[in-house]
Amino acid sequence: MNLKDLRTDIFFPGSTITTPFGWDAETFPDAPRIHHAIDRAGPGVIRLPFDAERLEWAGADANGCSVLRAFALDGALELRMLHFIRDELKPEILRSAIVGRGAPAGIELGPAGNKGLSVSKTGGDGRHLHYQLMLRPGAFDAELDQLNPAWSTDQREALAKRWGMAILRECVTRKITWINGIALERMDPWTGRKRIIIDSAGILGL
Repeated sequence: MNLKDLRTDIFFPGSTITTPFGWDAETFPDAPRIHHAIDRAGPGVIRLPFDAERLEWAGADANGCSVLRAFALDGALELRMLHFIRDELKPEILRSAIVGRGAPAGIELGPAGNKGLSVSKTGGDGRHLHYQLMLRPGAFDAELDQLNPAWSTDQREALAKRWGMAILRECVTRKITWINGIALERMDPWTGRKRIIIDSAGILGL
């Protein structure tokens, strides 16, 4: 499977990006941050955009957010999705995620939720999907080079000139080794392994 094979057409059709990948000084004005994910407004219908070899469910992370993880290519690719409400997940998805079974592309997961740290900029209920496309370093480098040759450049100093020293402090806190406008590499706090997180909306349309 290649990145271009991801089913961007069925993943979350009609949804609007509310917080893009990159520096975010709007969601929490007193605590600007690196948003190494994409937020899309919910609730909507979310479907799995690839054949997952394994699903995993975590009831809550450090911020109380539910986490649904979908893996492919022996873990080289992971789609990590936050804020689903357990009782709203499709029963077969929840069962598979609890025991670590896979699921086919196109299967409905459930509507975007607001479990955990979830805020609304417009006064609504905060339902949205926060998701990250995470890649094992080296697994997709050749394809990413074709999609955008600048994907792996380290632009920390340039970003600091634009956004201030806070972005460098965020890199240290989040154990980010390099970052630019479309991708970054960090130590994943869940696994202790380095992972590349890309702006999947900007690069792939996902």
